[in-house]
Amino acid sequence: MNIKETLLDDYSKTGSSLIACYIGDNAGRFRELMSLVTGADETLSRRAAWTMSHCCESHPELISPYLPELLEQISNPETHSALKRNTLRTLQNIEFPENLTGHIFNLCYNFVNDPDETAAVRAYSITVLTEICKSEPGLATEVALLIRQHLPHSPGSYKSRARITLSVLEKLQK
Repeated sequence: MNIKETLLDDYSKTGSSLIACYIGDNAGRFRELMSLVTGADETLSRRAAWTMSHCCESHPELISPYLPELLEQISNPETHSALKRNTLRTLQNIEFPENLTGHIFNLCYNFVNDPDETAAVRAYSITVLTEICKSEPGLATEVALLIRQHLPHSPGSYKSRARITLSVLEKLQK
């Protein structure tokens, strides 16, 4: 299977799932996908990022070598929201290295705090922050305050995610 051609020909959930099945736990095939995720072609990057998130649902260990580069890429304000969204979707379901926790926390905090960021990026960031708070409960009060601060003027997806995570954060604060 040619991953690049398939992404260009069949941009659908089915196509993405087929590529993810083809990649499986094969690190070489995943590397090929990641070269598209981090490449200069924005269309391919967005499409490959969606497939990346599907791959990592079954094989989260594949993403570890690429985390520093992905974090650098999503730190750039010019990065398309699809790459941010799919990277954060992946981060919410994996254990990331401890040395990246502070950087990930700061990125997600800033995404939640940015009212111009997309609702999905902000919602996934809330979940990642909450996961970090589970291992660092001292941060739960700060994260809960941030989430509440933006609750009144945020879209429904944010409010829905916020309500779920605020109950988790309240338990961590006790």
